[in-house]
Amino acid sequence: MNNISEFLTFYNNRLGEKELKKRAFFGVTIALFLSADFRQGDERFSVHSGEPCTPLGMQSGEILDSAVTASSFYDGFFKPANARLNIFRGKCAWTPTNNGQQNAWIQVDLGDIKLITGVSTQGRCNAALPQWVKSYTVSHSSYGQQWKLYEESGSVKNFTGNTDKTTVVTHGFKNPISARYVKVLPQSFRYRPSMRMELYTGCPMDY
Repeated sequence: MNNISEFLTFYNNRLGEKELKKRAFFGVTIALFLSADFRQGDERFSVHSGEPCTPLGMQSGEILDSAVTASSFYDGFFKPANARLNIFRGKCAWTPTNNGQQNAWIQVDLGDIKLITGVSTQGRCNAALPQWVKSYTVSHSSYGQQWKLYEESGSVKNFTGNTDKTTVVTHGFKNPISARYVKVLPQSFRYRPSMRMELYTGCPMDY
């Protein structure tokens, strides 16, 4: 194994879902188990690194369009697959229908159960009227049937979102998620709940 991504793939494949949940640890803690040789040249797990989180594939396109779905979308220019961080495609975001703004969600299928330790959001880049999500919650599921809202300190975590259309706002999960499916659910927004996003593994808990 030559990098952190290979380690996480190995780790997820070797351990079952129950065991992963039992071993609820932070991305930083994983790094402590790795040898100096394993970490050498891979700064993505370092708290002091410029990019401490490893993207799971929204921006890169590794997550396919078909794996990104939503409660609704405004029209063909606002499809869920357009919700890729820093990508200018369609109308530069996912946006639900007018009637679907309440209780809206966007869902990512990661293909198999993975350890998820962070999320980033961004607003719609090319709107005449400013559009972004101001706050949101995160829900997750192993098999797409039973869903659980992400919690911290025994309460559902309401994440602070964006304050403009371009700045990326990133949050690390204090309680890493072991799941295949992840939903982001806008709770408040500016004009419309338009969003671009990325999911991560390897984020330190205080990122």
